[in-house]
Amino acid sequence: VGYQGFEDGIFKLKQVMGHDHHAIQHYMIGIISGAVPCQFLTVIHALVDFCYLMQAPIFSDQSLNRLTNALQLFHNNKDTVIPA
Repeated sequence: VGYQGFEDGIFKLKQVMGHDHHAIQHYMIGIISGAVPCQFLTVIHALVDFCYLMQAPIFSDQSLNRLTNALQLFHNNKDTVIPA
């Protein structure tokens, strides 16, 4: 995993490809960590992973398992988002 800089910030991006979009989503995780409860961060991370994995053009048993796990992790912790 490497760091990808966005010279002009993310608000000026016009077209975002899959890897850039995924990098931005994970930067958001880093930005909010420490500012929100741990379970809230777990929910956001699971949702980001689920959204990214859903974009795959084909699915294998392994990718379906990862997708299912991300969705289950989201549902197991989603109730922590509303009070936060």
